[in-house]
Amino acid sequence: MNQNAKMQHLEQPLLLQHHQVDGSYFDHTSKTGTADLSCCKIRTASKQDQVFGAMQKNYVLHVDDDKNNGNENNDEEYVEFENSRSRSPQLVPPPGAPARRSFASKVALQKRLLDFLYLLSMCLVGLTSNIVCSLIAPILPAEYAKLNIDVTWVGSVFAVYSVAVLLFTPVISEKIAAKNSSSSKNSEDETSTSTVSTTSTTERTGKDLVDAQMKTTKSNYTSSTTKTRITILLFGLLLQGLSAILFGYTPIWFASNPEFVLYLQIFTRLLGGIGQAFSNLAIFSMVADRFVDDLGLVMGLNEVIIGVGFSCGPPIGSWLELIGGSFSCPFLVSGCLMLFVAVPVVVLLAWFELGSRSNRKILNRSLVQPEPGNKDNSLVQPPLAKAKVDAKNVEQEQAAQTPTRTPSYTKNADKITKEEEATTSNINLYSVLAKDNFAILIPAGFLFLGTFVFGLVEPIYAIHAKQFLHLDVLQIGYMYAILSISYSLCGVPAGTIADREKLYLRSLKLGAGVSGFCLLLLGLYHSVLLGEGRSDERRTSTDELQECTVIEAVILVLLGLGQALLLVPTLPAMKQTQDSGIHNLQDGQPMQKSENTNNTNTESVTEQVVALFNIFTQLGLIIGPLLGAWLRKVSGFSSTMLLGAVMVWGYLAVVLLRTGRVGGGGDRVTKATSSSRDEKEESTSFGSSSTGVVVQEI
Repeated sequence: MNQNAKMQHLEQPLLLQHHQVDGSYFDHTSKTGTADLSCCKIRTASKQDQVFGAMQKNYVLHVDDDKNNGNENNDEEYVEFENSRSRSPQLVPPPGAPARRSFASKVALQKRLLDFLYLLSMCLVGLTSNIVCSLIAPILPAEYAKLNIDVTWVGSVFAVYSVAVLLFTPVISEKIAAKNSSSSKNSEDETSTSTVSTTSTTERTGKDLVDAQMKTTKSNYTSSTTKTRITILLFGLLLQGLSAILFGYTPIWFASNPEFVLYLQIFTRLLGGIGQAFSNLAIFSMVADRFVDDLGLVMGLNEVIIGVGFSCGPPIGSWLELIGGSFSCPFLVSGCLMLFVAVPVVVLLAWFELGSRSNRKILNRSLVQPEPGNKDNSLVQPPLAKAKVDAKNVEQEQAAQTPTRTPSYTKNADKITKEEEATTSNINLYSVLAKDNFAILIPAGFLFLGTFVFGLVEPIYAIHAKQFLHLDVLQIGYMYAILSISYSLCGVPAGTIADREKLYLRSLKLGAGVSGFCLLLLGLYHSVLLGEGRSDERRTSTDELQECTVIEAVILVLLGLGQALLLVPTLPAMKQTQDSGIHNLQDGQPMQKSENTNNTNTESVTEQVVALFNIFTQLGLIIGPLLGAWLRKVSGFSSTMLLGAVMVWGYLAVVLLRTGRVGGGGDRVTKATSSSRDEKEESTSFGSSSTGVVVQEI
């Protein structure tokens, strides 16, 4: 090192990914980068260098003043690197500077933070939504009795919430799909105007350029989709919170008009259901695309939160009404919890997610667009721009000589873009349903049965426990808590097991078998073993009642396990049918990504799948209670449970027959798919390039 060299802190950090070494291009990331960098000519930082350098922070370089004397061109400096013989130039931090994290570690930390915010948002949305939905159970009948409103309207107030979710979910889904299609088209137009469309001397180079353009389109489309989902999520949370507060204060503001109170509360519950349709569709779509490989585990966690919300909602409502001394207190607290806890977390998630996407977008643009006024693109955007310019020049020369042999990937790119745009615009609920002979209906049917079983058991079990087991209100609450706790505790393990081999259908079959068996036990134990028609004196024995209570508690524990296996894997199973098809949903067939899946419409497909998930969930919650109440009134508790077992096992038998028949040809289909894939790869394979022009991604 020169004796006169001194340490100098550069005001603008330099991007050392690419620079001039003795007047020639040098990339320090190359494996062959062994040049002597003791005396390098480096350009001062451009706008692009500042963007990348901001991530690398400021460093100190050795500047040789002797060699800079007389240099009137401020655009160049002669610098020395302390580790000049290494393969990769080493930047020396300023004296006393604290140790800085590498760029890779910052990206990993940001990813973990985003994962945590996604999970926290999902948990808060599920918890607050279900608390608001269920806390009216113990306090609304007494309030209606006080206002001289018929208590039978309580069931309608409950049902209107699920009806709103059921009716508005497909409408919202269609609107989002249309908006995503428009956003995809706009992002493609933006990419086409901001990116230089070039072709290459070889097919491989041209394909790389097209892939880079399509990758930029996908990034813009995903960012727009994320903004749409976060906006919808925030709107849904605000609507739920405000409607909950309005629901609680309606009896106070209009106590003199009970009929108006009833209608207004039904309207506010309708608004709350619409808000939940917005928020559920958005958060489930975000989570489904964020945690692709662990979706079963994440949905298991979500089911735990849902169970906690439904279990804690009624006691929280009673406790808050007792403390506050008014009917409005529980709804004011729950609404404020949603507005001032869940909403800020989602805003924080949006700030981190969209901020990181914006930074990456700025960086990508800086690496592919020339700086205004700079005519030498190779100094601003090597190696990508240099490769593009060289490829375009060489292609023009070859086109003049042999124009028929010059490949044109611009036309192919336009064709692919038009096909993807048409595919994205045609994505709707029916297209998702009809794919692969309506394969999505298999897990959707299991989802319907799972929520149907809950709706069948919960409304009428309280009457059964009071009449047959002679339990009071507190003890009945304990029996419900046993079912909810069992379901919540088994949710995460059920999702983990289903995620292990991506065999979600096996878990659904097992859950249906266990749930049907528990319904059968409840029906047979009640009618055959003990006798539903026995006298009251026979059932008033304390020991006998305790024994019956313990046995039914065990049955409820098993029912919670079966319901967890039946419900938790349904969303990943439904999404898997769109990614892989019915053949990869079979037992023994690992999940494989479909060759025909377009990256630009993945988000639209996810939203349609989530919409179907919400529809079948609410459909079971609506039909189950209505059918259960009618069957119990007509034929009794025992017959209702037995009929439920027959329905669950009947559907399971149909699925076993169909999947067995389809699975028999699964190997042939898989082989045929593999053969067609190999032929496709051979037909689209690219010959070896004889030129040295290579497109590199920075």
